[in-house]
Order: sequence, then structure tokens, then C-alpha cells
Amino acid sequence: MNPRPVICFSKQRDYEIPLPFHPPERYPELDFLDGSTTPENEIYADLRRMLAAQGYDREHFGSAAWSPLSDFVAPAGTIVLKPNFVRHYNEDPDGVLETVVTHPAVLRPLIDYALKAVGPEGRVIIADAPQYDCDIEALLAANRLPELLTFYRESVGREVEFRDLRVQFGRHDNGVVLERRDLVGDPEGYEAVDLGDASEFAPMNDRKLHLLRGADYDEEVTIRHHSSGRHQYLVSRTVLTADLVINVPKIKTHKKSGVTLSMKNLIGINGDKNWLPHYRSGFTKGGGDEFPRPDFYSLFRRFGADLARQLLKRGLGGPIFRRIRAAEESVGLGRRARNGNWFGNDTIWRTCLDLNKVFYFGDKTGKLSKTPGRRVLNVYDGIIAGEGDGPMGPRARPIGLLALGEDGGAVDVILAWIMGFDWRRIPVLANAIGELGGGVAITRFDGDPARLELHWIDEDGERDLLFSDLELNLGFDAHPGWAGQIEREVPADLRNVR
Repeated sequence: MNPRPVICFSKQRDYEIPLPFHPPERYPELDFLDGSTTPENEIYADLRRMLAAQGYDREHFGSAAWSPLSDFVAPAGTIVLKPNFVRHYNEDPDGVLETVVTHPAVLRPLIDYALKAVGPEGRVIIADAPQYDCDIEALLAANRLPELLTFYRESVGREVEFRDLRVQFGRHDNGVVLERRDLVGDPEGYEAVDLGDASEFAPMNDRKLHLLRGADYDEEVTIRHHSSGRHQYLVSRTVLTADLVINVPKIKTHKKSGVTLSMKNLIGINGDKNWLPHYRSGFTKGGGDEFPRPDFYSLFRRFGADLARQLLKRGLGGPIFRRIRAAEESVGLGRRARNGNWFGNDTIWRTCLDLNKVFYFGDKTGKLSKTPGRRVLNVYDGIIAGEGDGPMGPRARPIGLLALGEDGGAVDVILAWIMGFDWRRIPVLANAIGELGGGVAITRFDGDPARLELHWIDEDGERDLLFSDLELNLGFDAHPGWAGQIEREVPADLRNVR
């Protein structure tokens, strides 16, 4: 693993690039394409520059033979791109989808170099398990990924497949499931990976584990897979059997984990959302992390939520609970800390780290090893990032930020710092450092910022830096449940300085 990340501030601050997002010039290594160009496509040029800055296939750079991803995978291999395709719309009426999901303009150069590396006998697959209620057809139509894949099929003569890794879709209305539909899921199937004592949930007793809640109101599924020493995840075989996985998160804030970066994005390698603990019911004093404190609203809501779960599982009370939920939203109570949407969430970071262990150190069946199970590259889309009410309703921050690195934990720490957050106050980042349960160290970052090196690219050129030298603070607004808790303490005159 190359521990040095690359951080790039692009001139491109939007995605106003015509499909199919051609490279800006005819690069010699892309001779298998038709030679079409889009001169204004700075995103493509910057990602190529970043791959070169890491020294991938250094000896061939500048020639037709250059193939940066061949450092990761041999011809006839399989490369999986795992975007952040969480939902088909932005919950903020004034928001845009581009702040919620990875944009295909960022995927385009990665697909090109993936096709180059694996050759005609290899496979390139785009795969993700969006949120339970994501209308994937609507999402794909909106971001126009199918049109890009049609370009590869008709103009390049190569097949690039998209796979929805979910086992089920649920159509919601104000938190009430109106329809459940089984999906095809991963055509290669799943592995029920049991981390047992290696799970970050292992230190919890069954009393706390019985408070776990997942993506749906049927908590019995979540508890069944996380109790009595068992900690199971339903992990995609498409991901587990790949030679290289390119993890492509959107840079944004998050209501349960503080930030959405590479480690949080791996929620999407699990096929059944109810196997994923999201929070623990109740208050901290009773072992929960659903609410910060037992005030009138949270006491009322906890009682109502428990009642709603029991009735809704039996198909009762749907219209009533939809109206109650709609009333909550109409008076602004949706922004209150609830469902673990606050800085005291002690659950979701454990889920994220468990999945990162499987992703980095699980073999083809998910069994943990001391050696990496597959090659990994993390590429971050922050051309338009998201702040505030993320991950579903963020406001746009057009900052032109791209990042790349094999050590996802290290890059996440750097990006959180640049966003204006102290990584030590964000559990999914702070708890990722060092040796975790099962003796796994998912990042080489050892907690000392002075030792973390990075390569920086901006309008002034390229240079090497130490993390401890970074003063840039973009001053992102945190999610309301995290505001005032994770922001960096820096002098005011250093904020928003690049």
C-alpha cells in the first residue's frame, strides 16, 4: 500500500461537461478510444495528473503503453468501481443531486484506465447498494450513467456493467413502508461474513446489542445478526472477488457519522440494509444513542417510535404515522437530533469499521487475514461537495476538490481537516487509527499528523507537504446534530484561505 495521498484543487467547479465526458486532449495511452476530446474537461486531466503523481506505471508515462491501474491488476482481471449512489434526489427542495451522489464525469477517466488495465478479456463493473428506498432507475436517469455505458458499448466496443447490490427495495412515505420488492441483487451472490470477536460490537453485552436498530423498523433482523457473539454482514461477492476495487465517495457531511468519505461509503458493499446497525434505541443513560437527552420531544418520540414499530410490522397504523411524521417535518422537528443523527452516535462508526476490515482484509469469502484481500484505490469527488444536512439534503459547496489514495483512513482524516473538522472528534475517523478488533489495522496512519505525507496539486503547481503543515480550513457547516462539536479550533484569519 502506498500511504501517500494526493489532494488536488481543480479549476473545474461544476459538472458542466457534455456527455460522454471525453478527455481534454488525445492522450497517447488512450489509443483504444476514438480520439474524441472535450477541451474543457479539467476533471479528466486532473485525475490523470493525480495517477501520474503517485508514480503508477512510471516507466511508461507519456507513451502509448502507460497503464496506471496495471500496477494493481493484471490483464483479464476484474475492477469494480464503487460510487456513492445513496439516493435519487436531494431532500432539500433547493438542493441538487450532484451534492448527494458521485458524478459520472469523475467515473469516466477511471473507467477508461480500468478498461486499459484489464484488456478485452477483463471486466469493469460499477456496483453499489444504495439506500433502501432509493429509486435506482430514477437516480441513473438523472445522472445519465446509462448513456455513458451505452457509449462504451456502441463506440468503444466494451461492456461496462452497473449492478444494484441490494436484495430489496422499499418505497417509503414519511417513514412508512408502502411497498417492498425483492431485487435481483448481486448476480454473483453474497457472503454472510461473521466477524465475531473481531467486530467493533464485540465488547458490547447483549443488553446493549438488543437496542440496535437498522434501516427499517423491523429491529429483529438487526438484532438477530448482532447478538450472542455473532456479528454478521451480507457482503457482495462482486466486491469480495474483485482484483481491484476503486471506492469513489462523494465528499459531504453526514447526520450519523459526521462526514461521508471513503470509510462511510463502504456501507454500500452490504446487500441487506437491516444487517447494518445504525443506532441504539433510547438514551445514553440506558445504553442507547438515539437521542442526546430525555427532553419532552425525545421522550414522546421514543414512545411513539416504539409503538409505531410494533404496529407497522403488523401492517397497522400506516396512514396515522405518516401524518404524524409529516407534521413533524412541517414544523422543523426533522432537524432535531433523533434516530442517532447526532455527535453522540456510538453505533454507526462500529458498523463502518467492521465493513472496512472486511473490505481491506477479508479474503474472497470475507474471512479476515493479516494481509490485504484485494487491491484498493480511493478516489474522492468533491468538485461540488455537500455541507449541512448531509447525506440526503446537503447544500452545495463548489470547491473543485479531488483526492486519491490507497489508505482510505489517511485520506479521510486529511479531507475532514480541510473541510474544517477535527478528525479526532469524529468517531469513525478517530477509532480507525491503530490496531482494531481482530488485530486489523485498516490504515497506516498512526495518529501523529506530523508523520503523514501528502502530495498537493493546485493552481500554483505540485508540492509535497506534511499533514501538520495544513492550515487550510474551508469552514464547512456540519450537520445540525454535529454543529459546534467537531469544528477545528483555528485562528479566524486562517479560515477559508487557500
